[in-house]
Amino acid sequence: MLGRWQKVGPSGSVTGVDMTKELLEVATAHVEEYTTALGYPQPNLRFVQGYMEFLAEAGIAAGSMDLV
Repeated sequence: MLGRWQKVGPSGSVTGVDMTKELLEVATAHVEEYTTALGYPQPNLRFVQGYMEFLAEAGIAAGSMDLV
């Protein structure tokens, strides 16, 4: 995830999707750490619970992502 986060830069955004609450908790716990490490003024990463095959059910609108 960190590699993708670096590629979009501070003006882009990255959305991580996972089906397990536990993994989302671990990932979310490190957002501030990565934001600081990359020197970004604010986080540009979010995590949502769901399945890659059903992004709309996870609250991700069709056509809102450039790369899946």
